[in-house]
Amino acid sequence: MMTMLPPFLARLRLDAGADRRAIRSAYAREVKLIDQAIDPAGFQALRDAYEAALRWAGAPSLMVNELGTPTRRAPDRAHERATETGRLAFARLYQWAAPILQGMDPDRLQALERTLLRALDDEALINLTARAAFQDACVEMLVKGWQPGHEVLFEAATLAFRWEQDSTHLEQSGEQGFTLLLALQEQFIARRQRDFDVRKQHQILTRLRLGRDPEPHFLQRDIDHLRLMQSRLPNLLPIIADRAAIARWHRAWQAIDPGPPEDEDLHNPYRHKARRAAGPDHGHAGQAGEDGDLALLWRICQVIIVFYVIRWLFF
Repeated sequence: MMTMLPPFLARLRLDAGADRRAIRSAYAREVKLIDQAIDPAGFQALRDAYEAALRWAGAPSLMVNELGTPTRRAPDRAHERATETGRLAFARLYQWAAPILQGMDPDRLQALERTLLRALDDEALINLTARAAFQDACVEMLVKGWQPGHEVLFEAATLAFRWEQDSTHLEQSGEQGFTLLLALQEQFIARRQRDFDVRKQHQILTRLRLGRDPEPHFLQRDIDHLRLMQSRLPNLLPIIADRAAIARWHRAWQAIDPGPPEDEDLHNPYRHKARRAAGPDHGHAGQAGEDGDLALLWRICQVIIVFYVIRWLFF
């Protein structure tokens, strides 16, 4: 009996034998052909097809024959076992590497990279599906959000998996892979900033990772630069710094400075610096400037009058 292809597979230009890896690759290919700003409905349709295809590939899948009768495809047990093997291998490695991640050894990046490479050389990860699942588990752990040492895990994984040289796997890993790709691009740009900006970012990141509430003088000095980091590194920052600490910095700043006037540019990361420089009465700066000009003019007139009076009396 002839089998009809599900519409979500047809949208992704896949056949009935497609696995999760093929589905991710197809999504990465198709999403590049859509301008989300111009065709949001088309993007949503593609996204729906992608999610439906992943569900279909991850469980016993329903196919529809030409008579409309659903038929089940037997699950791929070998694929499931290999995926579980890869994920368990990364979970064990992450637990074993906890002392490295949370330590302060200056060589911990090299140690963690060697650990990842040894894991990839293990017989348990000879299977390509298991290796892909191992890498997927690492991607998911990083994108989930910063934990102590994740900034080192990000660097070590980039080296071990060679993400900067070959981003194919990330392109096939759905939204989490795309997030990590963007984070890598942001890191590339961040490394090429001015030395002052690099040093300042390092100082702020160190304070964020310590988890302590910022002292007022540090907060006043660094809040503008933190906002700038958030605007420049929206995907990288949550991977290498504590989101909760960033939120505490902003709450602490709101307690010091409740916020700009409604007509102030909310997208200017340096707006608070301008307000502090202007002083507490900066909202009346125009009126104060006019009063100062009148006072100065009156003093000049007084000097001129005194000069002519003295000249008339004594000369």
